[in-house]
Amino acid sequence: MNIVIVESAAKAKTINKYLGKDYKVLASYGHVRDLPSKNGSVEPDNDFDMHWDTDSKSAKILKEITSAVKGADKLILATDPDREGEAISWHILQVLEAKKALKNVEVERVAFNAVTKSALNFMRMETVGSLMLFAASLLFLVNVARRGCKLLCCGEGGLLGCL
Repeated sequence: MNIVIVESAAKAKTINKYLGKDYKVLASYGHVRDLPSKNGSVEPDNDFDMHWDTDSKSAKILKEITSAVKGADKLILATDPDREGEAISWHILQVLEAKKALKNVEVERVAFNAVTKSALNFMRMETVGSLMLFAASLLFLVNVARRGCKLLCCGEGGLLGCL
């Protein structure tokens, strides 16, 4: 069995019809983790190590994905080909690796720009982790800082200063 992860339930339903019985398509319903709005979410002195939170809805989705992946032949991360999609794929991969759910499971990152049968036949292979992921991580940091957290301040003027 091959497990395909997309961002929305509508995409999952449509793609599942196209791919057939050898595939199970699941939706992440968007981001599965976020930086909490509190000091200590990011450690500037520890190579900017980030501490992620998972809400109860996302935890349930991650549990379903983890269960499906255990024993699968392949995990196909097919989130959107933008920085948000790259971040979602990376977060899912990190959670699955931490839970040791990827033993003997091949992992692929694919991207497609249309949800049609012909588009699915010409998926472009990529790896997880890119400049888009870096951009998404910076966006998480800026969003947390804007919510009032001073995690980006490192003394006077700081790394990025207080936003």
